[in-house]
Amino acid sequence: MEFILSGFILIAFVVSLSSLGYFFLNDDSTLNNSKSLHLLFGLSVLLLFSHFSFYLFKLNSLEILIIFLIFSFISIILNLINKKDFLKFIKLIVFFSVPVVSLFLTLAYFYGEQFYVFRGNKWDWFAFVTSTFYLNNLDNLDFLNLKNNFNWNNFENFDPRNHSAYHNNVALWLLKKVNIYLLGSYFININFNSAFLNLYLFKIFSLVLINISVFDFIKKYVNEKKISTVFFLSFVFVCSFWTLYIVEADYYRQLISFSFFIYLICYLDDFFLDFQNKNYKKILISMFFMYS
Repeated sequence: MEFILSGFILIAFVVSLSSLGYFFLNDDSTLNNSKSLHLLFGLSVLLLFSHFSFYLFKLNSLEILIIFLIFSFISIILNLINKKDFLKFIKLIVFFSVPVVSLFLTLAYFYGEQFYVFRGNKWDWFAFVTSTFYLNNLDNLDFLNLKNNFNWNNFENFDPRNHSAYHNNVALWLLKKVNIYLLGSYFININFNSAFLNLYLFKIFSLVLINISVFDFIKKYVNEKKISTVFFLSFVFVCSFWTLYIVEADYYRQLISFSFFIYLICYLDDFFLDFQNKNYKKILISMFFMYS
């Protein structure tokens, strides 16, 4: 039952991000009509909102998530009232999300914890799990105090030879890559799951982003008119060697950023044309993606 409920929560999260992007961008005819644009824009807003809320307004992980979900819910209501094509757009987002979510949750259900707790890269896996769990359970004032007063002299009597992977990278993991761990910490708030399953949901969420981005890429560059065929090809890509290699190797940062990379590659030619045509809004959105 928890796997089914987790799937619904994951799809609802994707819909909320897409709705936020749709609210801000859908009325501009100068933008491309890609499905991934709205979703990635919503995720970018979440990342930047998280960063400034954490550092400037001293909000913790749960407070940031609640505020963001409230704004997302408001955007859904406003879209339903004011934008006639919104339901059609959301149906497409759900259509892209359900197969990916269903497949990888089914694998987790049948193979159990041995499948999703640890796959093969102990450094990145432990870094991501411990850091997200730390940020989820620690008040941000305590974190900022640690960050501002971090002193390697506290480790002068610690022998790193048997723990070099962790000792030498603790400051980099915890103090330099806070945004990605904040994003991961939001998944920890699903209280009826273990933290390990919740962070596996983070992987599935990343795969949904990749699936939609690849769909846009194939639709633009492959001469295929049938949506079902384009979707099938994008789904095959998600299940292909390179994507699953990133999943298996626990490269969380590469996994969540892969969809942005695909989008930017897909519209790289448009990016240069936008300079010629002085379409500054599209240029700013692309730079917004790269910055986030």
